[in-house]
Amino acid sequence: MTTASASPKKLQHPEGSKRSEASKRSKLPELAPALRPFEGAMKLAVALAGPSCEAVLHDLSDPMHSVVRVENGVVTGRAVGQGLRHLVPSLLTAQKRGKGADAAARDLLPPYWIHHKGKLIRALSLLIRDDAGEVAGVLCINQDVSGAAAAAPQLEMLMGALRGQLPPAGEPILEDEDDAGEKNRAKRVKEAPSTQDEAESAAAAAAGVAEAEGEANAGESVLKTVFAMIDRMTAKARSPKSDGSLEALSREARHELVAFMETRGVFLVKGALEYAADRLGVSKVTLYSDLDALRRRAESGEKSGRTEKSSRTAKSKD
Repeated sequence: MTTASASPKKLQHPEGSKRSEASKRSKLPELAPALRPFEGAMKLAVALAGPSCEAVLHDLSDPMHSVVRVENGVVTGRAVGQGLRHLVPSLLTAQKRGKGADAAARDLLPPYWIHHKGKLIRALSLLIRDDAGEVAGVLCINQDVSGAAAAAPQLEMLMGALRGQLPPAGEPILEDEDDAGEKNRAKRVKEAPSTQDEAESAAAAAAGVAEAEGEANAGESVLKTVFAMIDRMTAKARSPKSDGSLEALSREARHELVAFMETRGVFLVKGALEYAADRLGVSKVTLYSDLDALRRRAESGEKSGRTEKSSRTAKSKD
């Protein structure tokens, strides 16, 4: 009795694989000049940190579809064409923490943590500016730290075992002979002239002024960035009329845009709600009514979801 031999598997030709990859790349949106240098940096970050790391590049010219590049999107499931999520709250946190920091330091936003499908994600964001100094995009690095979080209790136990072998905080530590000699020599150095003290006092006063100015500039930068995002979102949503003005949005389209701004924290910024109302061509009262309607709808959805869950639970018990 003869048996039919299994048909051999078709192997993909390397050239075909290259063409497939090239086809995928051709479908990606073109990067703005300010964002192009960061595409290679994304690959570098993921290659260095490994499979637990994800890099996401945002183009803020279209905040509702800002994601233009993703490397290793399995960490949070980010994909090209999605919108921004946590930028505005991060900007506000950076504004509070970045007192006295220079402009470059303020562009690196403080880390934040999010839960995604049972994973703990640590996220860092860097603002990208164009030649005019305006925020054009954001580079986000997301890292799954669930393993480190799970290991933390064991590490604490280990540190507890080590505490008896390490000096407690504040415990005096004796100097060996060489270190003591160095310190004694340092004490013999003559004090600097009083003019240096005066110079240091003047420098400290100038630093205080610079810190106050830096804080004001940070607040202005956040406001400017958020207002620019509102301009871009409303401009894309409203079609221009023949007289140069913009078409009014339907109530449904306006609600979709307002809901996006609300969930992304845009209205946490002082003055953003009034500015958005102006750009949408409605009154502040109308925008407040939209927000109330959206919140009632969300609460109604949550209640119906809980009722449905309770009903399923009761049926399963029967």
